[in-house]
Amino acid sequence: MAISVPDRSLAEEHIGGAPSTDETDYSVAPATPKGDVWRRFRRNRLAMIGLVVIVLIVLAAIFADFLTTGQPGKVNPGDANQRLFSPGHPLGTDRVGRDLYTDVLYGARVSLRIGLFAGLIAASIGIVVGAISAFYGRWIDTSIMRFTDILLSLPYILIALAIITVVGPGERTVILVLGLLGWMAIARVLRASILQVKESEYVEAARAVGASNRRIIFRHILPNTIQPVIVYTTLFIGAAVLSEAALSFLGVGVQRPTPAWGLMVAEGRRSLANYPHMLFVPAIALSILVTAAVFVGDGLRDALDPKLK
Repeated sequence: MAISVPDRSLAEEHIGGAPSTDETDYSVAPATPKGDVWRRFRRNRLAMIGLVVIVLIVLAAIFADFLTTGQPGKVNPGDANQRLFSPGHPLGTDRVGRDLYTDVLYGARVSLRIGLFAGLIAASIGIVVGAISAFYGRWIDTSIMRFTDILLSLPYILIALAIITVVGPGERTVILVLGLLGWMAIARVLRASILQVKESEYVEAARAVGASNRRIIFRHILPNTIQPVIVYTTLFIGAAVLSEAALSFLGVGVQRPTPAWGLMVAEGRRSLANYPHMLFVPAIALSILVTAAVFVGDGLRDALDPKLK
């Protein structure tokens, strides 16, 4: 004998229930950690403005050959002391006829190269030193941190000035010196982060299964403690650009004929009374880049902070 099955909707109405209206869209991908970081970063208007400005400066530096027909650092005494918006020289010229628009574009390449490579060198050294110090602890940690404290107590610019004076000025020298003198704070930041997680359960589990110290550090600890290093490295890039400008201003940084914003500021101060644009044009470009880097660093700090999720 066939048994009839009552209609589900009728049964739900009979017991006072409602028909199922589950309209969950399972096609939508779940949120990922990277997606959460990007969403929090986008909410920070200053950080987004800084990111857009940095992208525009990078594009201007990359395509400088197409944005100007002038040659960087080319001396043309016949066009000396041209003011802003002069024919053929939208940003004017300096005392020896160098086009400021051309030098600012090509000077962006120098500043970005120095900031990026100095930041990579400092971050690489800081990560290795900070990880070794925090992971092994005891006398190794004490020795490394006391040495780091000694280096941090020394005046940064004066040490860089002394080293470059002995070795010789130049772009590569500035990159190496700034990178080798900038790792200490990154090492301390990473050490503090590792000390918070190195006794976590997942680290103990890795030790229990026989993972090597190298694998534990680079596979389990660093991925969970690298966020503050990323933030500090971003801020250090802006600081490195400013330090390069200071060294070039003092005459031991990038040398002519290579254009550098700090060097252009040093040259422009001699004509500040009569031709202030020679100083303010590169100074404003430098300020915009450094400020944008600070905005991006602050935005990354807020976006990568799990407490603000």
